[in-house]
Amino acid sequence: MKWSAASAARSFDVTVLGFNNAAGSLPEQQDGDGYRLVRLPHKFVAVLAYPRAFLEAVPPHLWPVAVLLSPLFALLLLLVALPLALARIMRQAALGIRSALLRHPLGRHVEPFLSAPARRPSEDGSGEEEERRRERSLGSLRARISYVSNLLRMQFGPPALWFTSYIDSLPTKPDTIHCNDLDTLLVGVVARKRYGCRVVYDAHEYYPHCDPYARWLDIWIFSAIEWLLLRRTDAVVTINQPMAEQMSAAYGYRPIYAVPNAEPRADVAVVPMRTAMTDQSDGRLKCLVQGRYSPKRGMEEVIEGWRHVDPRKAALFLRGPENEHSRRGRELAARLGLLDRSVYFLPAVTEDELVAAAAEADIGIIPYLSDFMIYEYACPNKLAQYMHAGLALLSNDLAYVRSVIEWGHAGLIYRVGESGSLAAAVHRLADDADLLSRLKQAATEFARETFNWQAYSPIFDALYRGETPQLEADGTATGRLH
Repeated sequence: MKWSAASAARSFDVTVLGFNNAAGSLPEQQDGDGYRLVRLPHKFVAVLAYPRAFLEAVPPHLWPVAVLLSPLFALLLLLVALPLALARIMRQAALGIRSALLRHPLGRHVEPFLSAPARRPSEDGSGEEEERRRERSLGSLRARISYVSNLLRMQFGPPALWFTSYIDSLPTKPDTIHCNDLDTLLVGVVARKRYGCRVVYDAHEYYPHCDPYARWLDIWIFSAIEWLLLRRTDAVVTINQPMAEQMSAAYGYRPIYAVPNAEPRADVAVVPMRTAMTDQSDGRLKCLVQGRYSPKRGMEEVIEGWRHVDPRKAALFLRGPENEHSRRGRELAARLGLLDRSVYFLPAVTEDELVAAAAEADIGIIPYLSDFMIYEYACPNKLAQYMHAGLALLSNDLAYVRSVIEWGHAGLIYRVGESGSLAAAVHRLADDADLLSRLKQAATEFARETFNWQAYSPIFDALYRGETPQLEADGTATGRLH
C-alpha cells in the first residue's frame, strides 16, 4: 500500500519493488512520497520454478516436506492435465474427421449421425443452471490444478526469481524486507538466509482460503507453503485479531500482530467528487457498493434484495472495473427491471480517487457473504474508505466488520439470508434523516480519531527495528478489534 511505504519513509530509506505492466510502459524507477518505486519486467516462469526456489528457504530436515510439493504437483499434472491434453487432441482429430466426412459426396447421408445434440437451456431461461454448471467446473480437480499451476507460473514464481535476483544485485543489502502477502514471502525468506535481512510478513488475507472455489488441493498446497515459510520470518502481521487467531491456530505461530486496512487520516476535509451518481439519484438516498467485482462477494444478493427497496426512496450504485462479474450483475438487474431505474453501474475510478468518489454517496454497503471465512473475517479497504468519506455503513452480518461498525456506532447490519432485511435497513435510513446524519457523523469521527493508518503504523515501525511493539491499554497501537 502506498501509505504504508510513505509512512515508513519518514524513518527509513524505503524502496518498493514491483512489476511493470504487460506493455512495460511505466517508468522503471519512480519517486513516490519519500520512497523509491522500482518496476521490473514481468516474465512468467516454468510451473516448477517456484518449488525449486522453495528448497533454499527451508532447512534440510524439512526438505522432504518441501520436495513433496514438487513431485506431488507434477504427479497430479500427469494424472489430470496430460489426459485432458490428450482428450483435447482427440476432440480436434474427431472434428477433422467429421469435417472430412461431411465434405465427401456421401456426407449428406451421414450428417444426421455426426451432428452434436444442442445443449438444452435452463427451464426458466435465467442462466442459473449455466451458473451452477460453471461453479461445479471451477470446483473440479482439473480446475484446481489449473488454478495452482497458473498461480505458481504467473504470480508466485516471478517474484521468487526476479525480485531475488534484484536483491542479489544490490551492492548494499536491505536491513528489513516487508513482504506483502504470500506470493512475495519466499523472496524475503531467501534474502534472510543469504544476507541476514529481517523479514516482516504482512498477510492481508488468509491466502489458502482466499478463493471461494478453493478445494483440498489448493488449500493443502498453499497451507504447506505458508506453514513452512512463516517459521522463517521475524514477525507476522495480518488484518485483524480474529484472522490472527485463525492463522495462529492453524500454524502454531505466535504472536501474529493485527493491523487493519485503515486509510490514512487526511489533514483536510474530503471534497466529494461529482459524478453521474448525483444526477441519477434524483434526490433519492445514494447507496454505494465500491470495489472489485469478484465471485461470492454479494453483488448478486444486493441486486436481488433491491427488488424490495422502494425505488422512490433510494438508488443503488455499483462502481468498479468492468469484468465478467459486472456484466452478470447488469444482466441480473436488467432481468429484474431495476437497471437504470434504481440500480446503476458507474465507471471505475483510480485508487487515489476512491475516498473522494465515495463521498458523493450517503451510505456505503459491504455485501460480502459470510459463508466464506475469507469474507467473514475480512477487513475490506472499502470499510475504511467509506468512513473516511463520511458515509453511514450498511453491511451484511460479517463478524469482523460488524465489530467495527458497533465499535464506532457507524451504521446498521442486515442479513442476506433474510428476505427484506436489506430493504428494511435502507428504508429505515431513508425515512430517518436524523439517524442517517448521526451515523455519518459518527463514522467520520471514528475514522479521524481511531480507525486510521496513523494509529497503527507504530507497530510496523517497531517490527522493522526488531523491537516488540508497545501495545497501549486503549489499543492505540494494536489490532484492538475483536
